[in-house]
Amino acid sequence: MCRIINGESHLGDQSKSDTDTKQVEMSATRFLLLAAVCFCLSALTIRADVPPGVIQPQCDSYPLPGCPKNLDPVCGTDGQTYNNECLVCLENLHREDPIFIVKRNAC
Repeated sequence: MCRIINGESHLGDQSKSDTDTKQVEMSATRFLLLAAVCFCLSALTIRADVPPGVIQPQCDSYPLPGCPKNLDPVCGTDGQTYNNECLVCLENLHREDPIFIVKRNAC
């Protein structure tokens, strides 16, 4: 609805309300899109921290802080032999710089 008041045309309150709602929706959409981009980039940079020639332990495969007692030795980038991959993950919980696997056998 358009009204003329004192020589000026004014859109009705409904149009202003619709415009405000669309602006809020666009802002929310932009925020969600930006959040999704940041999430994807963070996932890429996590993998980028793995040095070449080593294996990243699959820590989400284990119910940390508990580890199985199977003997499947791995050699860590710290020069230590761990009885299994899970123990490398357990050690990484307490470290600032993560340990990676150099080879799947004793050092």
